[in-house]
Amino acid sequence: MDAEPAAPRARPLLPAAAHVDPAGQSAFLRERLLGPSGFVTSGGAKIKVVVGATGAGKTHFLDALLRAAAAEGFVAAAVDASERALGTFDLLYQAVAADLDLEGLARRFADRVVRDLGYAGPPLVAGQTLAAWAGEQGHDPVPLRARWEEAVHRRLVANADVDVAYGLGLQRWCDVVLWGGAEAGGPGGGAPSAGLLELWLRGGRVAVRDCNRLRLRRSLDRTTGRFWLRSLLHFIRMARLPGLVAAVDGLEALEEDARPRRARDTAGRGDGAGDPPPGGAVALRPSEVVSSGRPRYTKQRRDDFYECLRSLIDDMGLLPGFLLVVGVPTGIADPDNVRTGFASYPALASRLHSEVETVELNRFADEIVLERVWAADPDAGRTLAGRLVDAVAPGAPSGVRERALAAARAQWAVRDVAVSAVRRSVLAVLGAAGAEERPGDVRGGADPAGWEASGDGI
Repeated sequence: MDAEPAAPRARPLLPAAAHVDPAGQSAFLRERLLGPSGFVTSGGAKIKVVVGATGAGKTHFLDALLRAAAAEGFVAAAVDASERALGTFDLLYQAVAADLDLEGLARRFADRVVRDLGYAGPPLVAGQTLAAWAGEQGHDPVPLRARWEEAVHRRLVANADVDVAYGLGLQRWCDVVLWGGAEAGGPGGGAPSAGLLELWLRGGRVAVRDCNRLRLRRSLDRTTGRFWLRSLLHFIRMARLPGLVAAVDGLEALEEDARPRRARDTAGRGDGAGDPPPGGAVALRPSEVVSSGRPRYTKQRRDDFYECLRSLIDDMGLLPGFLLVVGVPTGIADPDNVRTGFASYPALASRLHSEVETVELNRFADEIVLERVWAADPDAGRTLAGRLVDAVAPGAPSGVRERALAAARAQWAVRDVAVSAVRRSVLAVLGAAGAEERPGDVRGGADPAGWEASGDGI
């Protein structure tokens, strides 16, 4: 059920062997929020804001938390705001749903429904229909189909926690996956109908006549986005998964100046754009609908994103099993930045800064300041430098190693709020060890054993 690994970002990456969890903050969140008795696992919802200067380890922290969530059984979704436009709820839903294993969710949901109906047997395997499964187990598929339709309707359509239109789409999707596309797709159904259903569920635009043919309502829009997200969370838990963990990175893009453009909007909804032609090419991922260009954030789109975060904070009691972790540059979190930061949207700033400010690290705070996390664990910097030397230059002489560690220690004593001491230390180690930093990579000429471009940005 886990999301597919995000594409490598054009940023320096740390090898997996150099992973460090300063002050055990990631492990603390995993235990308290995502563990077997964690708050989110039990049906709660949280938003965590991870604040850090350039190179403080925001990407590293987010990716480590996503891997921990996947290990605990959560659905994990990585979102990069510099590659995918964010703003209103429909764009957030598209970003979260882009890589969801919708077929796997349907099969897990079906397994629970069938067991609740009193049928015993092994779980469904990929590609297996319920009719085939029933035949193998010696059950008559006709009464199973009748009981199935009643149970699914009760869970997805007649459920007050699920949006009716979204529930109908999920019901249609489960029929396609579990009973065969040609049956559920109607005349001329099959793969094209399944493709349109998947596109619709991922938030893509489907022509009105195709929606009518599939007995669906209009496609996702900014009004229904929040209801779809809430319904998705309920569906995930109905599939016996603890919930969804989404990590938003790349918010440096919010601080960039946005220039007016006449081109089609990055969300694929330019002015005057009509519905796609019926039966047209089916894009299974919204990333194929959204422009591949780097999104630009106007003041309106930035305010839309801040309003989306504000609404999520207020709706925490309605979002079971949801953890949203947002990596935020220090400029956006700066209370004096009233042009592009959180302070430019008082409704959000008042909610994020409602906690009591402390100088020391507060593990429970919803705002995780990475500088305080690193400061609370003086050994973490030395550990990071040592592991990085071993990973980048495992065969380096002792003199090279000592110079690299000394250079790293010197950087931790420098006061520079623009670039994190973590990044300066990493660069110092690379320089002293003879490694060369390249976009998307921090290794030297040799490829040390065990190296993984794991997506751990720093």
